[in-house]
Amino acid sequence: MGDLKFPSVTKVLERYSPYGNIRQSVLEKAQVRGTAVHSGCFTICRGLPLFPEPPEGYLLRIESFQRWFDANVDEVLEIEPELVDSKLRFLGHPDLILVCKNLGLCLADIKTAEAHQPIWVSQLSAYFSLTQTYGRAIDRVFSLMLDSGGGLPKIVPLEHPGKHFSGFFHALMAHHYFTGMEVI
Repeated sequence: MGDLKFPSVTKVLERYSPYGNIRQSVLEKAQVRGTAVHSGCFTICRGLPLFPEPPEGYLLRIESFQRWFDANVDEVLEIEPELVDSKLRFLGHPDLILVCKNLGLCLADIKTAEAHQPIWVSQLSAYFSLTQTYGRAIDRVFSLMLDSGGGLPKIVPLEHPGKHFSGFFHALMAHHYFTGMEVI
């Protein structure tokens, strides 16, 4: 479905990420944790048992997701769909598109970090834009910051996601310009 020539949301934003100042060994550990936790959360969304059981440090974050999921999700519509905007020429893989109790259609992005990162606003606004390209009438957009102790996750809503898209759009245009892709 996607065009490999199109950059991902992550690729477009990586130059603005605060992770460049973090030691490589710390980043690698966080990437392993993020991959394992996302996998566990997606397994829950599919209604499957966790097997093999993840290590304790990861398991508590997955239990945090499970608590939230059981209390709030009516239906899982998509898990990491590849969405492409062929006009603006970018793609992305939002974590989850869900129907949530009392919230309607939700775009949720799972986070294993302990603190909110400003770059997440641009990331979520880009994912929201991609869902609009596919005609999804998303009611709520949020980051789901999983609790490292297994408690309920913190929900960080993105109010007015369309308003925040301009930051991503300008980063995308700069990316296209400096990589030689035609700027619209």
